[in-house]
Amino acid sequence: SPAIATITGTVTAETGGAPLTFPLITLYVQSGTTWKFYDYTSGGRDGTYQFQNVPVGTYTLEFSPEHGDDFVTEWWNDEPTDTAANPIAVTTATTTVTADAALATGATISGTITSPATSTFTLVPDMELLKSDGKGGWLDAGLWAYPAQDGSGRFSIVGVPAGDYTVYYGDDASQSDIQPLYYQQGTTGTPNEWDASPLAVDAGEAVTGIDATFVHGATVTGKVTDYWGNPLSSVTVNLGRRVTVNGVAEWDVSSVKTNSSGVYRETAMIAGAWISTFGKSGYTSIVYPSGTTFTLTSGQHKSMPTMKMYRKLTSPTPTITGTHYVGYKLTAHPGTWTSGTTLTYRWYANGSYISGSTSRSSTFTLTSAQRWKYITVKVTGTKTGYTTVTRASKATGQIR
Repeated sequence: SPAIATITGTVTAETGGAPLTFPLITLYVQSGTTWKFYDYTSGGRDGTYQFQNVPVGTYTLEFSPEHGDDFVTEWWNDEPTDTAANPIAVTTATTTVTADAALATGATISGTITSPATSTFTLVPDMELLKSDGKGGWLDAGLWAYPAQDGSGRFSIVGVPAGDYTVYYGDDASQSDIQPLYYQQGTTGTPNEWDASPLAVDAGEAVTGIDATFVHGATVTGKVTDYWGNPLSSVTVNLGRRVTVNGVAEWDVSSVKTNSSGVYRETAMIAGAWISTFGKSGYTSIVYPSGTTFTLTSGQHKSMPTMKMYRKLTSPTPTITGTHYVGYKLTAHPGTWTSGTTLTYRWYANGSYISGSTSRSSTFTLTSAQRWKYITVKVTGTKTGYTTVTRASKATGQIR
């Protein structure tokens, strides 16, 4: 029968050796070149833990303090990341494996959040720690804090390993209009992640004064319907603003979908110039406003005009058949369009419209004016509630 092992140990403080109360221990099993979650347990008041009935295999462990305790998470054996973690082999000869851990005291990042003048801390603000990805961006560091319950707005993120970080400030309240911020030295915070100031944190350091002041973002609401005024659900509404990141112009986009009533609502939007696009499968995408932008200010509630979307016509590329000689008739074959589409044909010689050639008829009789030229046809389809579409054929051979 396969080996069944017990993995047990005690989690203590590196300094002083006191046991950690209720630490979290996560067991991972080796899967190829990575570690896959297997099980987790909470240690007791005395820091002890135990995994029973562990089958044969290769494992590692992650040791974390209870949230709010100022200790640094580590991997077996005293490693900072999963990629550096050491393996624990459960073999046929193994019955019990002891794996103790001593966690180092972490750094602390603290500051004060100030609410907007028109708000109090009936909000649900939270501060999340982001770590540098080494490429100018930020990743979730897995540490966070809520402000003190005395209304002061003070917060502390504890158990921080040495490294480069910044702080994200947000509001977890449902449908909050509080604009998310990132720490920026010398200011009350920036709404742009790429403008966040880095914090170089040393082991066990107390970093203070990481403050920010919330502002109300703008709220945008609107409705989307079809041609007949019926609400359209699941329309993707992209709200975008032009920004510059490291000298490169990019779009910062916020997306929301319409509900069953065709209504959408986006909150906590950053003041500035915006443009919106509306897309749904089977419908023609639209842009509002066309060729320009609309401006949002902090705390503004902007009601957008009702947007009317038109269905897309099935519109294949037409072809031309017939004899390429003066006096003969050419026939345009439009392909299969959406049922009920009205088709109109316009004929061209060397790309120039042939005067008087527009009609509902799919045929055209060649005259001497088209000799030595190449003929194309454009087919235009129209149907109520659908976007008008024009499709062009390839050119014929030279007319003789």
